[in-house]
Amino acid sequence: RTMIPGIVVSAVCHVPFASHPSYSQGYYDRDNKFYLAWDKISESKELTQKYLDEWVYGAKDRNAYWKKLGEKTRKRLQVKAQYSEKINYGKY
Repeated sequence: RTMIPGIVVSAVCHVPFASHPSYSQGYYDRDNKFYLAWDKISESKELTQKYLDEWVYGAKDRNAYWKKLGEKTRKRLQVKAQYSEKINYGKY
């Protein structure tokens, strides 16, 4: 959990998948396919530049990135409900 004092916050923005390809606990999972691809990409200066041009500099805005990510990927990363059993705390 990250705590940021209100005195240093100017604005809070709701941006789904803002930490992609990393995860946001309880909202979406880490995109391991993206990370595995990065391992290969980062071995080459040319591939790294191509990646940055496509995914970072080439995305006009957040909506363009969201669209490029694709519905299939977004669905795959959505957190699935995992219910747990009731806990018996005993009697006090």
